[in-house]
Amino acid sequence: AGQAEEITGILVDRAAADPAFAGELAAWAQETAKVVRQSHDVSNVVSGEARIQGSVIQAGDVFGSINLGPR
Repeated sequence: AGQAEEITGILVDRAAADPAFAGELAAWAQETAKVVRQSHDVSNVVSGEARIQGSVIQAGDVFGSINLGPR
């Protein structure tokens, strides 16, 4: 979180000082928002005589870690 805030501050300062950069940053943010808003249908099937030892996770896009704790 600290690094994200630091990078955000740098980008905001640079955009305030450079209108061309601000325009490019705004265009990038708009394109990125389209990707983040996309929905993805996810379907996991565990069936038959499957023997599951441990956790099963169903997820779409994951931005970051998944931690299930110690083994």
